[in-house]
Amino acid sequence: MTEPGPASLAELEKRLARDLELLILPTPEWSPPHGDLLDVAIVGAGMAGLIAAVALQRLGISRVSLFSPPPSAKRKAGSRPGAGPPVPASPSG
Repeated sequence: MTEPGPASLAELEKRLARDLELLILPTPEWSPPHGDLLDVAIVGAGMAGLIAAVALQRLGISRVSLFSPPPSAKRKAGSRPGAGPPVPASPSG
């Protein structure tokens, strides 16, 4: 059976305060400020990097920067670092 809702605004505010306390919201400061130092540096500003930044922000870690390599440093799709050029398959005959 469902619990009845709060009977007054005061009860609703009390319930909200308790729920936020259980969720630890708003989040406490991650660490004291250290000038220009970052708490987290995320290398790679693709989808995973963006999701990591948002998740960290939701945890109260606000000094986060995303770094993306320049286009010349990005490897081609399907290649492995240090693998060298692809070797063509030998003709079967």
